[in-house]
Amino acid sequence: MRLEPYLFALGLTAAVELALAALLGVRGVWDFLLILGANLLTNPPVNLLAELARTAAPRWTVPAVILLEAGAVLGEWAVYRRLLDRGKLPPLLLSLILNGASFGAGLLWMLYF
Repeated sequence: MRLEPYLFALGLTAAVELALAALLGVRGVWDFLLILGANLLTNPPVNLLAELARTAAPRWTVPAVILLEAGAVLGEWAVYRRLLDRGKLPPLLLSLILNGASFGAGLLWMLYF
């Protein structure tokens, strides 16, 4: 198994979500480290399980990815709700926006590169 695609996906996710978080008003080193940590917890399992679904049951890939992404949103929301300094956005909305943006960036990367 090659690790490069998974490391790239994690790097892309972190770059997109941290940049967008800054644009959305997240401030403070702790908050950025928290967002990075939440991504370290959710991104690798989501990508590994999505790849497993793609190879084991290709027709179930899309539903699996939807469920995995929903799990990532909820998992990161739980972390943000408890530990993130309250900003302008509610933690669930922040998680939805950040995950949607990084998912979209990954999808665009897969489609065009």
